[in-house]
Amino acid sequence: MFVFTRAGLPRLRRRHSVAVLGEPGESTSGSNLIAMLLRFLQTDDLVPEQIGDVVEAAKADPVLAGALIVVGVATLALFVWGMTKQVFKAALFAGLASAGVWYWYFNIR
Repeated sequence: MFVFTRAGLPRLRRRHSVAVLGEPGESTSGSNLIAMLLRFLQTDDLVPEQIGDVVEAAKADPVLAGALIVVGVATLALFVWGMTKQVFKAALFAGLASAGVWYWYFNIR
């Protein structure tokens, strides 16, 4: 994705015959910079063209629909479990830190 210029500086290669980040010496101010960033952030290649066919296939095939539901529920459950675990870790750390500060303030000081 990157190519190197004669000066050894990396720049993005052309994609679909449109300069992604501009050529050396091209002005990158104002709306030109915004236009280049919008061209860089295009995600048309990431979305399948026949997304409707995928939805219809999921509606027509109960096994596929069931698999998608199971994966979605498992993902949600793992997300909630991970967030809960992180909250308990943060609470434990905050409790230990505050107990240490109280001990230091009343006994060492």
